[in-house]
Amino acid sequence: MQINVWRSRSPLPLSIDVTGHLVELLLASDRGRSENELTLMLGMALLRFVNGLVDPAQKVDKRF
Repeated sequence: MQINVWRSRSPLPLSIDVTGHLVELLLASDRGRSENELTLMLGMALLRFVNGLVDPAQKVDKRF
């Protein structure tokens, strides 16, 4: 998959990375994965998306 090649070269923008994970999920559903496994994969992709959005906005308190 082309996105995996891009991932190996340098960090990707969040939108491209998450889209790649969702495409992988769609391809995995065609390979006969269980419903539970697909649900877990979708949850992980969504969690990566949310973390990617929230992480840059967090402020670190360096007093401690």
